[in-house]
Amino acid sequence: MQTHGGTAAAGAIESRERRFLASLMVDWNRNGLFDHPLSDLSSYLDDVSVDRSLRGTAPEELLLIEGAAAAELVATVHGAYNGLPFSGVFSPYNTASPLYGKDVIGAEIIYRLGVETPGGVIWYPQFTGRVRTASPDRSDGAVEITALDRAELLRRPVTLPYWAVSSYQEREGAYGTQLISSQWVIDTCLRQCDTSPTPYRPATREEFSLPDSSSTGTQFWMSGTGSLVPTVGYFGHAVDNLYPTDASGAVMYRATAPTHPNSPEPTTAPLALAALGTSSGDLHRYSVLDRDQILEEGTHYAGFTLVTNGVGSDYYKTAANHSVMGVWIGARYFFNVAIGDNGKIWSNFWNLDGGPTLSSPKLTIPTTGSSQRVELIWDPFRSGTPQVFLRCGTATTGGWVSTGSAFPFTWQDDGDKGTIVLSHKDSLSDVFYGTWEGNSPSVETTYLVTRPAKYAAVLDQSKNRLCTIAAQSGTDAWDVITEVAAAEYGSVFWDESGIFRFWNYDRVVGLQSTAVRSFTLDDVTGLKLTNSLDSVRNMYSVKAKRSRSHYARIFKSDDVDQFYTPGGTVKYFTVPVDHVVQPDPLRPSRRTNATWRDSDRHRYVVQWFKSGAWVEDDTRTSGVDIRAYFDETRRVVIEIWNGYGEPCRLANNNGEACLAIGGTVVEDYPEWTFTRKNLASVNKFGGRNFELASDWHQESYDALSLATTLLGKTSSPTPATDAIRIAGDPRLQLGDCISIADPDAMGSLKLQIYGIRRVFSRTDGLSDTLTIELVRPAP
Repeated sequence: MQTHGGTAAAGAIESRERRFLASLMVDWNRNGLFDHPLSDLSSYLDDVSVDRSLRGTAPEELLLIEGAAAAELVATVHGAYNGLPFSGVFSPYNTASPLYGKDVIGAEIIYRLGVETPGGVIWYPQFTGRVRTASPDRSDGAVEITALDRAELLRRPVTLPYWAVSSYQEREGAYGTQLISSQWVIDTCLRQCDTSPTPYRPATREEFSLPDSSSTGTQFWMSGTGSLVPTVGYFGHAVDNLYPTDASGAVMYRATAPTHPNSPEPTTAPLALAALGTSSGDLHRYSVLDRDQILEEGTHYAGFTLVTNGVGSDYYKTAANHSVMGVWIGARYFFNVAIGDNGKIWSNFWNLDGGPTLSSPKLTIPTTGSSQRVELIWDPFRSGTPQVFLRCGTATTGGWVSTGSAFPFTWQDDGDKGTIVLSHKDSLSDVFYGTWEGNSPSVETTYLVTRPAKYAAVLDQSKNRLCTIAAQSGTDAWDVITEVAAAEYGSVFWDESGIFRFWNYDRVVGLQSTAVRSFTLDDVTGLKLTNSLDSVRNMYSVKAKRSRSHYARIFKSDDVDQFYTPGGTVKYFTVPVDHVVQPDPLRPSRRTNATWRDSDRHRYVVQWFKSGAWVEDDTRTSGVDIRAYFDETRRVVIEIWNGYGEPCRLANNNGEACLAIGGTVVEDYPEWTFTRKNLASVNKFGGRNFELASDWHQESYDALSLATTLLGKTSSPTPATDAIRIAGDPRLQLGDCISIADPDAMGSLKLQIYGIRRVFSRTDGLSDTLTIELVRPAP
């Protein structure tokens, strides 16, 4: 319930004599200022309705408040502007219209209701969204405008990687510390749609009108909001990542990350990587989105949010010198971000084969606030002298700082190019890396890689944890989000002010404890109860899935000429693979005809075309250079460098194709079903089963907990109600509970709102039709 009006608004809204005002604003100029002459349509408004309702996956008779809500607005405006009727104003063909040439469809629209009180008008947001249709009617000059809320922003395709708990790390005693909070999946989808629970999200190349193949852009982003899997880039091999053991008691994530500046709930903090301090298992390895897009000679951007509140987050103040982030940019060049020296932060840049080390100034990490945003820019090969810029909160190098004399660039082959290593001895969130293909940027800013998120999200901590993620590419963000929320009977929607909300089931149940407004039968029409056995489910069958990742062969060639490479050239081949977390970044080992095995996992045999025939040449001990890695579309690229004069192919003298590429793969195990029962209910009403089945139900721990929670709701009959109609109250929102007193018949009822259709009319005033569910009294 919106409570900012206090008792004055309550008195005005609940009185018999009340007056409402409606405000309808449209940003026709699309600049966020609502400064078009017709942006304010309030005085032309005849009527407006807003319809929002949670619709879930459970059968309606189960009476579970859950699901997804996408609100719709329908408004009718009528009038004229400078003598032109609105039927002409909204005609896309009338050149005299002030809207001619404007993109009417998709413009942002904001609707509010105000109530007059003795102290003035108090406004309540009702809808924020985008215009969907504008339909002028020549017969009466009226125009019907429809709009959908910001769920339309989530129609972008999203990408999720393959990932699963590592069987190797599980054997080492780390299982629970690997699990992913499903809230992270929602977060990842939102970040790809300019929405975030924290202040930042990755920049996209399309914002700069750059092709996806550009060397400018975000190459890595890891939010840390309940997962170590990156939003941009790829997770490293199982053996390259370390986790605390379950027995260590280490906490991987804490709700301490900074909230979006527009968040209405600053105390509902997103998760961040917890500070592990001296605990083991803090080192994690990643690969960038596409190593071939990194221009080593260009400008490199990196950083993160250093979280300085919460358990262990002051470790940075007294810790010994340690590297928080390291980046291999290619050609054997490397830079890091280091913390130590009694609370200071700095960066070093060097060639791994020796030579001078470039260093930024050391900045004292500010101790004010709950987090510090760290931004680093290296321009190491700038003409004349290498330069660096570093910011940590309010501490800054004050612009570009020269780090020494000219640092000439020398290209070398580098198998580690695009590798990123993170340590979360300190608490981190929103870690990023990206590049710009130029030198000497004029502005000390990382806007090419990380941007402020336009829209805010408030996410409850998920009740569900995941042991695997199936790759997604091209699926609408809204579809993924609703599936993830449905798996734990949570709720997702955009509220009246345009804030994205994910409520876990505990939040919904918690709202049932207090009725925000009381009614009598004189205030309500349409109240009807139906008590039915259909609302009983006392047996839950949970279908769960289990997956693990491990090292295996991910690809084997089947054609001797498939990887033909001319002499003195580098060739790139793409091959289809599935269920792969990461190709092995190491070079495959060379075999000979005698030692090749069909079971080889990361090996090859090479032949050269010499004297008119394909032959092996064991005197060429160096063979050819082969590497496998993902590109930005998640295809496996196999790069082959043939430094000899003759063409080569990957085959042996027996005429067999001989290339095997290894990597970390995901293995899916058979689905299994387990049950939870309420025996007392089964004995009273008979067994009534409900199947919980979803791609997002995994393992048993969280699924069993969910089933147990739901049994408490559905083991006894709950009377169903039809929609009721009340005098409109602009404060009421989804999830609110109201009470209705009927001492002479039905008694005292508490009902929770999961649908609202609110209609305002100039002639008929304000009315609400509420879709409600009865809250069972406490036993």
